[in-house]
Formats: sequence, structure tokens, C-alpha cells
Amino acid sequence: MSRTFGTTSDYLEIGSALVTAYPFTVACWFYSTNNTASQNLFAICDSALNTNQQWRLQLRGDVAGDPLRVVSRTTSQVDADTTIGYSLNTWQHACGVFASATDRRVFLDGGNKGTNTTSNTPTGLNKTSIGLVRDSTPDSPMIGRIAEVVVWNIALSDAIVAMLAQRVHPYRIYPANIIAYWPIFGNSSPEVDLSGGGLNLTVVGTTLSDHPPVSPLFGFDMGWMGAYSVVAGGGLSIPVAMKHYRDMRV
Repeated sequence: MSRTFGTTSDYLEIGSALVTAYPFTVACWFYSTNNTASQNLFAICDSALNTNQQWRLQLRGDVAGDPLRVVSRTTSQVDADTTIGYSLNTWQHACGVFASATDRRVFLDGGNKGTNTTSNTPTGLNKTSIGLVRDSTPDSPMIGRIAEVVVWNIALSDAIVAMLAQRVHPYRIYPANIIAYWPIFGNSSPEVDLSGGGLNLTVVGTTLSDHPPVSPLFGFDMGWMGAYSVVAGGGLSIPVAMKHYRDMRV
């Protein structure tokens, strides 16, 4: 399952900043039903201020081309936009890589990369939210669904981001560096953080919806999951997996 958002009364949050410094990477699956509004997927902000001091991963349906965008903002704002726009009424993969103050990247479906190198480092961050920017004047409500939100404390490479978009389970990607993993199954409150960090999300509003077709942590490609490759040096190797599969069929 996932959760559907639609208004400023629909959001998930924790009352602290998940990260306060570079580097980090955030990824999620989204299903938007609107291409005319600015919609927030993930944000870390200073809740006492309006728009200043924050990081965002957002859909910009109000901008020509409907790009996916990463934002870093202090008293000025710098952006990176994907080279193509998102589509309506379909699950897509979003990823923002905040590598340093002068290196931010954004990916739609594992590619279509946009970059920005202008120096910018927000401060005073104290809140993390999904589906809405929870600053002093909340804005940019998601209009659609969000699920499988993951944050790493490293900058993922372009190749690894592409693998995530092939529906590889996030725990096959540098699991020791995952600082939050919220599947957002939509049937529990709070929404549980499966990273082990205990950063469960407070649920406000939202409704239960279908989940994106991501692969299970353990198992095999069953067609509907899409083709994928196991990360080199991690996860379950193909020869071992096939041996287990053959054993099960005996």
C-alpha cells in the first residue's frame, strides 16, 4: 500500500531534521495526478521560517516542462531540474543527491539528470516532512501518492540511482548507510521507519492507496517487478540465488 495526499492537511513528518549536513541522498516512488502545481515529495526545513533554510525534492508542474527539482535554499535559492518532465497517473522514481554545498543532482526514473554547483548550505533545520513543506507557512502539497522513501548519508553514484529506478529494493544498496526507510504502506500510524533508527512518521490526513511495484528484499524477478541487477559486492549473488531457486523446485 501507499498513501495519497491532496491538500495542506495531508502530510507525514518527524519533529527533527533527518540530516543537517552534506552528503545525503533521498529517493522515493511517486504517482502524481496533477501537472500544474508545485508538489513536495520530501523536505527538511526550519519550521520557524517561511521558505528560507530548507532542502526540497519536489515536482514542479507549475514550471515549463514539469521537471522534478532539488532545491537548496538559505536567503537565496539554487535548483537543479531534470531534463524531462514527470508523467501523470503512473508510478515514477525520484532521486535527489545532495553531495556537497556545490554539488547537487536530481534524477527522474534513474536518468534525465539535472545538476547545480552554486554554493548553498541551509542552517537551523529542525523538521522533516513528506507530502508537504512544513515550514512556518506550509506549502506545495503533493497531489497523488508517495511510497518507499529512503535516505542515505552518502551521495549515491549515477549508476546506483539507475539501479534503484529498476525497482531494486533499497536494502540492497549500501544498507549500512541508510538512515531512514519509510515504505509508507498506509495501514499504520505512525508510519514505521524500517531502518532501525526509530524515526517513525507522524501521520496527518492522507488515505490508503495501492503500492508501487517494487521488488521484495529477498526473492526473484517475477516480471511485474521489472528487470534489475544485484549490486556488486552486496545482496544475494545471482549464482547463490539460482541455487536456492533450483533447490526449492526439487
